[in-house]
Amino acid sequence: MLPTRRAALIAAGIFALFPTFVVFSPVLATEHLFVLLMLGAIYLLTGEPSSRRFAASGVLLGLAVVTRGEAVFYLPAVGLWGLIGMRSALPLKRRVQLLAVAAAAVLVVVIPWYVRNAVVVGPETGLSASAGLNFYFAHNDSGNYGDYTEGNPLVGLPSEQQSALGWKLGWQHIKAHPLNLVKDIRIGTLRLFGAPDYAVIWATSKGDFYGDPEFEAIPVRFSTALNDLARITTAALVTLSLAALLVPRSWQPGFSWLIVPLCVSSWMLRTVIYWAMPRYAYFITSMFVFAAALTIDRLLAAGMLGSAKLAPKPA
Repeated sequence: MLPTRRAALIAAGIFALFPTFVVFSPVLATEHLFVLLMLGAIYLLTGEPSSRRFAASGVLLGLAVVTRGEAVFYLPAVGLWGLIGMRSALPLKRRVQLLAVAAAAVLVVVIPWYVRNAVVVGPETGLSASAGLNFYFAHNDSGNYGDYTEGNPLVGLPSEQQSALGWKLGWQHIKAHPLNLVKDIRIGTLRLFGAPDYAVIWATSKGDFYGDPEFEAIPVRFSTALNDLARITTAALVTLSLAALLVPRSWQPGFSWLIVPLCVSSWMLRTVIYWAMPRYAYFITSMFVFAAALTIDRLLAAGMLGSAKLAPKPA
């Protein structure tokens, strides 16, 4: 996936020390588990291809879908990797077989959850009762991009009805105002990569009870400094990630045909399909770590960040 062992170690260091990840860790949301499952699936998919590895990756991908429904939109990137990017002399028929094994494993995990939602919550729930609500937040006639409550026709409805009505009203808005998609993509992109203050805010806030909308901040030493540090390092990470576009010859197949498609899918999900905010950049930020590590490794190899006395070993 990365061209050298040094680049892999740099990526591991960024994962361990990146301020947003560190500060986010006390917030018990699903992003932590989701990224772990996705990284496990990526590891299995980019190893020596076998039915066992693809079945295991399918299980992890299925668990990722159950954890956060957005994983459904990342499955095409897995298909692209299996058909085109996988570094193997396997014939196309065998690659299709491996993808079928992975797809079957995904379904084995996801179908029981889908049936459970249909029975317990309602037949229109699907994988998530909040999917339609989030879709409506991005595509509505209020002029507000994102969550709003005043005049929201979904407020007060049961979750199943909220989701169904959200999908309906969202599609009606898109059909009536298709050009708004262009504007929303611009707004969504700016918000997705905006100040990542979510981690610090929620890790230093409290409420009187679970789900209390009236929470208050807890004075924590260095919280302001952590916010500023997270903002600066996020800007640096995005810049280094984009700089990887300048060294396409250093891209490994796993990077070109899996990590990059996952980044594109994540961006499209949040700026085209749903609404964007820094919290939802957690997964794409994780993928950016690989791109940033590649850039730093190439800068080191070129002697721009100090002399590299030892030639890096292949990853």
